[in-house]
Amino acid sequence: MKKDPIFLILIVAFSLAIFFRFYNYNDRIYIHSDHSLFAQGAIFSAKTFSVPQIGPFAQATFFTGPWWLWILAIFYLLPFGVWSPWYFISIISLGFVFLIYIIGREIGGRWLGMVAATLAAISTAAVDNSLSLWNAAADPFLALLAIYFLIRFYKQRNPWLLFLLGFTVSLATTIHFQAILLAPMVLVALITSRPKLVYFAAVFLGLAIPMLPFLIFDLRFNWFWVKSVWIYLT
Repeated sequence: MKKDPIFLILIVAFSLAIFFRFYNYNDRIYIHSDHSLFAQGAIFSAKTFSVPQIGPFAQATFFTGPWWLWILAIFYLLPFGVWSPWYFISIISLGFVFLIYIIGREIGGRWLGMVAATLAAISTAAVDNSLSLWNAAADPFLALLAIYFLIRFYKQRNPWLLFLLGFTVSLATTIHFQAILLAPMVLVALITSRPKLVYFAAVFLGLAIPMLPFLIFDLRFNWFWVKSVWIYLT
């Protein structure tokens, strides 16, 4: 530790992250409003072994995608009780701290990564988000994951990373439409990389896969989702 003080600081940062996210846990998690909505939908899906076709309304004329309900339902199939998906969110929040360290290290070295991780560990917004179950709780981690794939693509120019970037941005958007603000990252990656045909193919495939539930839903219900989006935008 004397030779590597950053290691000691990171241990302290992650200890703080665990403490702030799990102290007095049962009395702090959010179980009302949208959090209850997603929990009940996921519980029903897990108990009946049914697959939700679509998500809830997005405070507009159209629906969000079903991916978040699918993810939460998977955790209700595990033997950890009614709090299972909340545990998942809190662990993802710890992953956020680790991932922001990795990104900081990629950009400016280990000291920058350490500072970023320490701030993320004690961030009131990040701590609050770790106790939430609504679909917006997925935004921070998915946004950071997209940034990581963007940075790695710049360094490696691997089409697989471009696919993962497109997939992450598209998945985040179908879960919570505010994540559409991440879309320019995909354009930046293409424009600044002297794009090849394989790059466009990787992006298209990554963006298309999370959107398939909408297509399947619309084919069954007379293009309801597309029409609803059009009505909202116009």
